[in-house]
Amino acid sequence: MSLIHEALKKAQLQKQSQQSSDGATASSRDTTSDGPTNPQVFAEVKSSLFKAAPSKRTIVLLGVFAVLFLFFLYNTFFSSSNKPQIALKQAGQKSVQTEKVLDETARQEVAKLKDQAVDAFKKSDFDTAWASLNAASSIDEKDAEVWNNLGVVLRKRGETEKAEKAFKKALDLRPNYPESLNNIAILDIHKQDYDTATTHLQKALELKPNYAEALFHLALVSDLNKKTDDALAYYKQVIALGKNFPPYILDQVRDRILNIGG
Repeated sequence: MSLIHEALKKAQLQKQSQQSSDGATASSRDTTSDGPTNPQVFAEVKSSLFKAAPSKRTIVLLGVFAVLFLFFLYNTFFSSSNKPQIALKQAGQKSVQTEKVLDETARQEVAKLKDQAVDAFKKSDFDTAWASLNAASSIDEKDAEVWNNLGVVLRKRGETEKAEKAFKKALDLRPNYPESLNNIAILDIHKQDYDTATTHLQKALELKPNYAEALFHLALVSDLNKKTDDALAYYKQVIALGKNFPPYILDQVRDRILNIGG
């Protein structure tokens, strides 16, 4: 029996004893007046609760309830607050891993498209080469090599303005790109802007001193500017370094050296 029930019973017995001594009958009282809503009885119950000494079982139960309540607070305010952070961390790790997979897949696809463009270019299939490089640039617009190669293809297609934009894009992404500097210099030569061409070629040679193609174009610019001594020196370097040049180009360079007087 609980402490509340014991207190209620005690209060009821006291009241019945009082009623007997006054000669009052139980039937003359309201049946609800003995409940906790009666102020006098409620005061007696409250007094009995505070005066009653708690049993050992009650103390143990209160201790258990206290421990459970503390555990509940811990789970509510500590564990639950950490769970979203852990979940977010795990989600972040998965996101990074996914991005890495996507990046690797994209790089592989771009490399494949660049190889396809080179094969098509060697066959003079400039349309296919352009399509492959255009697709590669849409996947990775920050690949300077893609833009440089696209410029070469566009130049072959006769689209010099677009080619120049492609070379400039490559140089924006990689300012110290000797191949793009050499390629844009070729367009400068066609526009007869020899000073700009010279600037581009000299920078290319600073970055890549034994760059035979840049030396050839610099020799040509010097020759067109009637700087014979400079042209002769550059032509001779082309002969020494241009082992991979087509034979007919090397023959023309030798003939020019003889004509100049070297």
